[in-house]
Amino acid sequence: MASSMFLHQTPALKTSPRRYFLIARLVLLLLLLAGCERGRATPKSPEGTFPVDPVFQDFYKERGGRNILGPAISPVFTDQEKIYQYTIAGLMMYDRAAPEGQRVSLAPLGREMNVYELPSGSAPQPGERFEAGYKIFDKFVPLYEQLGGAAVVGKPLTETHKNEAKQRYEQYFENAGFYWLEGDRENAVHLLAYGAWMCRQHCQTGQTGSGRIDLPYSSLQPFVEKAALLGLDFSGNALSPPVNQGGQVNQIYQNVVFTADAQNPADVRLFALPEAVGIDREEARAPSPAPDMEFYAVNGTLGYNVPTAFVDYVQAHGGFEFIGEPINHVSRPDPQTIQQCFVSLCLQGVIDDGGEVAVHVLPLGLEYFRPENPTPIPTLIKVTIQVGEETPMISPLQEQEIWAVVMSAQVPVPNIEPELTVTLPDGSEQIYRMPATDEKGESRQVLPPLNAQNGTLVPYVVCVRVENQQEFCVLDSYLIWSAPTIEITPTLPPGTLSYLPFIIKNAPVYFPALIDQFVTYLPFIKNQD
Repeated sequence: MASSMFLHQTPALKTSPRRYFLIARLVLLLLLLAGCERGRATPKSPEGTFPVDPVFQDFYKERGGRNILGPAISPVFTDQEKIYQYTIAGLMMYDRAAPEGQRVSLAPLGREMNVYELPSGSAPQPGERFEAGYKIFDKFVPLYEQLGGAAVVGKPLTETHKNEAKQRYEQYFENAGFYWLEGDRENAVHLLAYGAWMCRQHCQTGQTGSGRIDLPYSSLQPFVEKAALLGLDFSGNALSPPVNQGGQVNQIYQNVVFTADAQNPADVRLFALPEAVGIDREEARAPSPAPDMEFYAVNGTLGYNVPTAFVDYVQAHGGFEFIGEPINHVSRPDPQTIQQCFVSLCLQGVIDDGGEVAVHVLPLGLEYFRPENPTPIPTLIKVTIQVGEETPMISPLQEQEIWAVVMSAQVPVPNIEPELTVTLPDGSEQIYRMPATDEKGESRQVLPPLNAQNGTLVPYVVCVRVENQQEFCVLDSYLIWSAPTIEITPTLPPGTLSYLPFIIKNAPVYFPALIDQFVTYLPFIKNQD
């Protein structure tokens, strides 16, 4: 069976699987055999989508059907007691073991996005809707309740924020996300394309429209924690993968760039972004009395006047030690707006009629990030390894071929030599140095026949070591089976797809109090000739 795992900086997996793992893998294999008929690809509709499976139809219709959840973009696929099917807006999940009335739900895809923050702590006002400490945007409340509230949508992961690049207000929950386009005449609220984002190229995802999510990059754990603590209004979402350049790890967010020493990644700092985008320092001046200003000295008696509202914002977000001192004087683009830049970011304040100042960080990260000139990745912070075998079940007299594909930020990584460790039936291990990956990031290794008994599960581990000496491993297995009448993959018409699900559970390393666990729902897709 093929598997894929999204891996962070975790210790290499080198120990042999235990007895319980072998039994679990064998049971999964037998269940896949039993469920092949349900996993058979359904002919696509003229629009390139799929019919909604009968187990989901009532749930789908009650939540608004195609108008709210979008069309189904994959066939159904199964895993043990659960059945899945993607729509544009999410992943519908049927759990046979759940109580009656709770068997159909949406899977928590939002947990995979690394987009979440601590609640603002604001006190609820009359008429406002709160859930788990987060305020639900008033425009989102009707659709939130129509869908079934927290029981269907899940817990909030963020407050409501404006996505400047897409001119929409959005809020992320565990199972679904909401957005409202600024200036929409109909004031319509829609769901973000969670399902299309997760399934990506594996599904029919060409109909995402204005709900498309552009969050292709996960973050280094300390960066995720810092962004969650400071709030997404401060950092914005990640725009690039983490990059190690000369021992310094950097990652571009919409408003700031987080940086840390590769040897001590927990010490997160901010990169000097304003000067990097061409904002020059201005000469410090002597203090001058001004209302609602505080003087910040940088050179003896010289310095900069800083609006009190900016001082308060800085102190609430790490202080001047974290953000850095002012580098220019306050400017007024218009009578209601003030701006000032500091070492690592620029602040803007909008003054209302009552004199109150609403402060936010300017999106300099968007200006710094150049999609047409992507940052090189000299050292891999996070890689994706996909491994599998040519035949999931093989005769004791046949050779086996193991393949591995190494990716970083969705780009193939060539010239990596994976190490393959096979656990033989007698418990010993055989280690192979696989050929270097090609331009597609792929490497293959042929194994000699194993004269073992029927039903013998052969575990193997593929590990890769990247330039910064981090080691990443993925474990999988295949079955020795000589019965010619059993097939793992049904015969399908040419050009169709077979979806075999693999659900990877990762350790709850990010805010365990907020997030119970992380699950990657990734159907392995094999083209049938």
